[in-house]
Amino acid sequence: WYVESLASRIHKVDVETKKDVVVYEDPLKRSMSSSKHHKDGRVFIPSVGPDFDHGYIFTMNPDGTDYQVLMEGHTYDDLVFDSKGGFYYTHFTGDLSNLAGGVYYVAPDYKTVTPLLENLPGPNGVALSTDERFVWITETTGGRLLRVELKEGSPTEIVPFGAMAPFRFTGCP
Repeated sequence: WYVESLASRIHKVDVETKKDVVVYEDPLKRSMSSSKHHKDGRVFIPSVGPDFDHGYIFTMNPDGTDYQVLMEGHTYDDLVFDSKGGFYYTHFTGDLSNLAGGVYYVAPDYKTVTPLLENLPGPNGVALSTDERFVWITETTGGRLLRVELKEGSPTEIVPFGAMAPFRFTGCP
């Protein structure tokens, strides 16, 4: 699976035959960012929106049917699921002069959204350690890789002194 962002198309490639099939094309061209498969079978698609100002998270079946808006408002760039069915997403906005981005946790009910970290410069990628104790975040415009240690059993509480930047990227983006 891959996303053709500016064309707002979701592709599926058969590894054996190398056949590339467009599973879904968004008629409103809302700049999809990635595609993630939930354990319930649905595909979740974050979107930064057509002008990086109002994005969406869509869901659909793997065959492209039942395409629905789950959330909207932020510029959703990436997401990662936890074992409970909730997920973290990055709000990809801001830079060093405008710390407007953040990382948020959406509970399995998909209604409760809690900030994990805010005031970030362009948070882009997000990953979760296999033991779900650490959230890893890349900041595109901040040039850092962040590691956030969570309190045991909590997807949103950070241990004291648990947020750090173990790596800084150098050079231009």
